[in-house]
Amino acid sequence: MIKVLSSWLKKAKQLRQSGLLFSVEHLFLLLYIPIGLLFLFTIPLGQNPDEPDHTYRAWQLSTGNIISDPIKPDGKSRFGGLAPKSIESTFVDAHIDESLNGNFVWNNVHYSDQSRQALTDSTLTPRIFTGAAIYSPTAYVPSIIAFWIGSLLHLPTFMVLYLVRIFCLITIASMIYLAIRITPKWKWLFFASALMPSVVAAGGAISADAMVLGSAFLFIAYIISLSFQVKPLSIIQYVLLFIILSVVVLSKTPYSVLCVLILLIPIFNKQMRAYPALIKLGLIIIATAILGFLWMKSTQHLAWPEGLRQGNNPVVNRHIILHQPLSFLVIAINSAMYSGVISLTGLIGHFGWLTAPMSDIAMVPAIFALILSAFTGDKKDILPKQRHAFLWWNSTILCTIALLFLAITASLYIYWADTQGAVATGIQGRYLIPLLPLALLLIAPLGQLKEQRKTKQTLVTLLIISLLFGFATIYARYYMAIPNVL
Repeated sequence: MIKVLSSWLKKAKQLRQSGLLFSVEHLFLLLYIPIGLLFLFTIPLGQNPDEPDHTYRAWQLSTGNIISDPIKPDGKSRFGGLAPKSIESTFVDAHIDESLNGNFVWNNVHYSDQSRQALTDSTLTPRIFTGAAIYSPTAYVPSIIAFWIGSLLHLPTFMVLYLVRIFCLITIASMIYLAIRITPKWKWLFFASALMPSVVAAGGAISADAMVLGSAFLFIAYIISLSFQVKPLSIIQYVLLFIILSVVVLSKTPYSVLCVLILLIPIFNKQMRAYPALIKLGLIIIATAILGFLWMKSTQHLAWPEGLRQGNNPVVNRHIILHQPLSFLVIAINSAMYSGVISLTGLIGHFGWLTAPMSDIAMVPAIFALILSAFTGDKKDILPKQRHAFLWWNSTILCTIALLFLAITASLYIYWADTQGAVATGIQGRYLIPLLPLALLLIAPLGQLKEQRKTKQTLVTLLIISLLFGFATIYARYYMAIPNVL
């Protein structure tokens, strides 16, 4: 008891010296949860990217149907399943058809009697959601649980959908909280990356983003934790590493390349350089790769061979990637240049169906906050003085960033781009959010600024300003029909 009290007093003293009243992870929750709820209830239902499709897929999984059913409108192979009519009515009442109408305002949203029906009382009708059909149940765990609870409580459908959003928000907040808590170094860059308006908005959407982004942040933080501990991994740590990586792989397959970061463990943890330890790490990578492959194999028919959109032929585009790698590399470079500005906006704050971007001026505080976060921390937030440590660190992270971008580009090129197209269309900044902490980790080991107390206070202030700009952008778009406020 005395030791625990002493530890608390020591931590309280450190917090007072830092100029903050809360630890980094608790400060994150204090900002993320209330602002996330504000975003969640301000953005109308159905106004997050592909939210209706993800809703139908999550409902399907909540009923125990793992693989989507074939539906053939006009003779074309599409996939989906039966879903309550009340979900469709809720989106219609929330004016889903006006998503791209820049002059429409959402001041008068009224839910009909059908939208107020319980899910279990509503008639089931076939719905097509091919784009979301390829996602595994792992990506929708919070949504599935929320649907179960909503059905058990016999809640109106529109209330259930808000409950699903809340569960997604709580899930991503919890995972990022753990990420900040467990990482022994560079907590502030995780803090800043996770408080970008785009991440807050994504967390409160009915989609796979909560599990995708939360698990990615948690995996990166756990790798840092394991790399800088001074003892070999325990059995429990091996199991946790496998579980977290499996969640990443099964939530969004392109993010499986994050497994490259496992190389950092034996590089910086000398106790992990023995052959048995290396074999165990290798087996974890192989096992998760098999899981990802099996899921891809079981769902390959869902977007094959007709693709997800007109003018796309997955067979031809995959052939280019596999047999003309240099041509695909040029395509990837062209795609990066083509989507550069859009991706930057999406990383920081691009809301709705890409109809509500934060203005360039509004993004400035967020950009400064990200850069500042890399130089915020303690003296321990530097690399160990090992030979070539900085080189190994940056090489591994740069390799991961490059492979992650190539994996995302390849996925979009196969299933979304025009047949033999010159660029991979559809790249959005939200797909690249896991790159934020990785990019900051390239410069964070250089050192910290001297006046850390003022630095931390400035960082928090910039993030709050950025989030307020994000909220203003959302409100202006949906309730004033203004694209952005600045």
